[in-house]
Amino acid sequence: MSILEQSSKIHNYFNISLELLFFLYLCTVNYSLNQTNKAMANKRIKVAAILMLIHGALMEAVPGLLLMPFVATSSNGEDIPPIFAFEFFRNNLALMLPMAVIFGVTRVIGAVGVLRNRKWGFILSVINCVITMNLMLFMIPAGIADGILTCTALVLLLSGYFRNQKIIE
Repeated sequence: MSILEQSSKIHNYFNISLELLFFLYLCTVNYSLNQTNKAMANKRIKVAAILMLIHGALMEAVPGLLLMPFVATSSNGEDIPPIFAFEFFRNNLALMLPMAVIFGVTRVIGAVGVLRNRKWGFILSVINCVITMNLMLFMIPAGIADGILTCTALVLLLSGYFRNQKIIE
């Protein structure tokens, strides 16, 4: 495949990714502006949802979509820099990118659910955070940014949901 064809594919993926981000942004702004309930008055939950939107869209879904053509046309990952701690991940990067897109889309769906004040969105977001906390250890150094965003979002979600409740009354 020529460089021109590769750049054309990357350009198409980039346009699709930008359109997806713009659509998600419009949905989020529309729902967040229309929310007047008590849950959205809780700024911690709202900030956590916005962090998860940024994390899911900008760190997982879009880079995964943009890198798929590059990885698909590379020769057995030889020209890919060693960005993961384990050789298994480096050798299977082509399989990991679709999973990153799935994780990113799931994270965005959970964040939109939280912004819409849906309990399923809250539970999905907490599950996403816990899974990411477990996986970030294997993705060094990229997992450091995952850990910072995920742990911050999880603390904000839980502290916003439980507020000042005591463990034992």
